[in-house]
Amino acid sequence: LIFWLLGVSLIIKWLLIGSFQSLEFHDIIRVDSWKYFRWKVVNALVHVTCSLPLQFVNEFWLTAFFWKTMGANIGKGSMIDPDVLLLEADLLDIGNACRIEEAATLLCHKFNNGGLELGPIIIPPNTNIGARAIILPGSKIIDVSVSIMPLTPANPGEELSSGTWQGSPAEKLDIECQKSVRENLMDNFSISPAQLDMLELTSGPAEKVDSEYQNT
Repeated sequence: LIFWLLGVSLIIKWLLIGSFQSLEFHDIIRVDSWKYFRWKVVNALVHVTCSLPLQFVNEFWLTAFFWKTMGANIGKGSMIDPDVLLLEADLLDIGNACRIEEAATLLCHKFNNGGLELGPIIIPPNTNIGARAIILPGSKIIDVSVSIMPLTPANPGEELSSGTWQGSPAEKLDIECQKSVRENLMDNFSISPAQLDMLELTSGPAEKVDSEYQNT
């Protein structure tokens, strides 16, 4: 049943849309057009049919494999949680060793001037996208090793360089702020510096802070 549902998702997408790249070159897709109707139906049906099996199996390899078959370019060693919302996979390029966490959203579309506009999203290597963060087309992650904190949106026109970003609009955390986060974790949760360093290597800063929020 699991692979049957995933197969249904693939068939729906490739039959009704083919590649979303074919829609990218239209400046604005009117909401009363046949193209918009196909886009809306495909995204709704794919989301319904793939969510349950991916979350039930809950394996990084299956999630990455499925979105690759949907057209996404996903690098080696990248880990994507099964409940991450990816739409228009053909327009998504994820580099090596990236981490995309629980319920993050990567949308390759936005509504502009009364219509639908599609655009690519490029995630450079070693990027960490925290839980429930949102990446929108028109935003740019311009360096490797970028960490986007939980609940942080990357909006059109924003450029994120190496470092840790948080808030809306996203702002880069300075060294003193990051030090205070580390000190808070060590003081309130009895976490040693060595344990913090290990967490940074395995999960990135976004996951650490999200865990802090969940425990408070």
